[in-house]
Order: sequence, then structure tokens, then C-alpha cells
Amino acid sequence: MSRVKRGVTAHARHKKVLKLVAGPHGVKTKHFRSAHQAMLHSLSYQFRDRRARTGRFPRLWLPRLYAAVPPRAQTSIQFSPPMQATPLTRVRQRLAKQGLGLALSEEAKEFIGNQGYDPVYGARPLKRAIQHSLLDPLSLDVLDGKFVEGDVIQADVDHGHIVFRK
Repeated sequence: MSRVKRGVTAHARHKKVLKLVAGPHGVKTKHFRSAHQAMLHSLSYQFRDRRARTGRFPRLWLPRLYAAVPPRAQTSIQFSPPMQATPLTRVRQRLAKQGLGLALSEEAKEFIGNQGYDPVYGARPLKRAIQHSLLDPLSLDVLDGKFVEGDVIQADVDHGHIVFRK
């Protein structure tokens, strides 16, 4: 009886490698060692080229997309109902946990919108504007005890700052 030199798993792995390197008949398609080396080289080239390709997409296509879509002339952020819901939802949820409500006047919305708009970056600085203009002063007032559970906080603009009233 002849001796088995390789197990089933090793044989399957070798066949898989030989199949991946299939090409013109030669040493690579017959011998596992040379086929394995060729496979490792091709996978490393594939990885290198894929990484190089991913960086090209933004550089090539984003300017084309920006050129194709004309920008809307906008000088500030308009707080439409969807816009109101998105950035201020977390603020209202955090206040609701403490039993407080928040109502912003139109002037306060416009003030935050003007603070959070940049012609270059659009509405990206809005979160920071909400933090500095609204949350920081409001949190100091809540910590000072000016508002108790059940109060609805009215936010309005006075002399270029947001002021809070019950």
C-alpha cells in the first residue's frame, strides 16, 4: 500500500493556488512553490494598485461634480422645519431629560444660522455655532439654578447675544 504524502486540505489549497495562477503552460501552472510565489506577488501588486486607485476618485471626480452642479447662492442658513429638527434635536432631548423645554425665537434661529454659516464650508460650522452661542451660556444658566424642572426656556437675541428667559 502506498503512503499518502498530503492531506485533503493541503491538496485543496494547492489546487486553489494553481488555479489562481492559471495562464500559459509552464512551471507556474505545474509546481506549487513557483505558483505560490507568483500568487503572492500578484496579490501584493493588486493591493498596491487598489490603494492607489482609491485616492484618485476624489481628486478626479469631485471637481467635475462641483463644476456640474451649480452652487446655490446662500448667505446664511435658513432654518426650515427639517433643518430645525436635525441639529437642535439632541439639545432638546438633553433638556427634556432634565424636565426642561426649549423655544427659539425667529431672531435666535437667524442669529445661530448666521454664526454657523461659512461661504467656503457651508453649514459645517453650524454644530460649533450651536455649542458656543446656545449650549455654553444655557448650561451655565442651568447650573446656576435659574431654571427648574418644568420650565420652558425662551431663547432670544439681545445686543448680539442669546439671552434666556422663562
